[in-house]
Amino acid sequence: LPTAPTAVIENAELMHDFGDGAGVRTLRINARRFHADPTKNRPARTFITFEDVSALRQAQAEAVRLRENVERDCGGLLRSVLAAATENKLALCLTPDELPRRTVATGEPMALSLPMLRDLRQTVRYYAAKIGNTPDRVNDFENAVGEAAMNAVVHGGGGTGLLCVSEAQNEMQVWIADNGGGIPLQELPRALLEKGYSSKGTMGQGLKIILQTTDKVYLASSESGTTIVLEQQAEPPLPAWMLNLDS
Repeated sequence: LPTAPTAVIENAELMHDFGDGAGVRTLRINARRFHADPTKNRPARTFITFEDVSALRQAQAEAVRLRENVERDCGGLLRSVLAAATENKLALCLTPDELPRRTVATGEPMALSLPMLRDLRQTVRYYAAKIGNTPDRVNDFENAVGEAAMNAVVHGGGGTGLLCVSEAQNEMQVWIADNGGGIPLQELPRALLEKGYSSKGTMGQGLKIILQTTDKVYLASSESGTTIVLEQQAEPPLPAWMLNLDS
């Protein structure tokens, strides 16, 4: 307790094991010092209260755990639904670890801004043609990357773009990460499948267009921002109906 005459401690918490077999408990402490008042024959006093809030903290921790389990289960179901709805073109990543392995970066991440979008599009166009894409597929991929980058700047508070190329596999990746607040789980179906939809402050705008103009899209979104990875190969992938045919 501070030495001031009327010092106060409010709602301080500490953890302590009293050795009574109950384990570590969480205590909430409140204290106040009252200075002496000789005119009223009142000595200096200190009042301290201890409250065991272990059960409350355990209940709060359990509530967080249950909420995370529900979100994870819902996310897994949503991932399956969106994969089916997009013929496996969209991979919803519930954690950053589920994003694809990066191929060889062509340079350092580029800070995205409106003036820099043209440079990014030109670089993407150059490498898309270099690995053997047809002019139509070059245009599609350039437009998809431009849409994702524009969304990051306009709707996601800016961000970075990184171009990766595997010439041996004739494959390109573009990583776009924004600084927005993420796309809420309940809004993902609309953000990904409804043309023109955008949740405020996120990169949701235009994702339907991106899905239509690139081979594969990986998406990871949280409160710290959204990362989208666009992949394109020189040869277009087989349509889903052909993959289900017997060899």
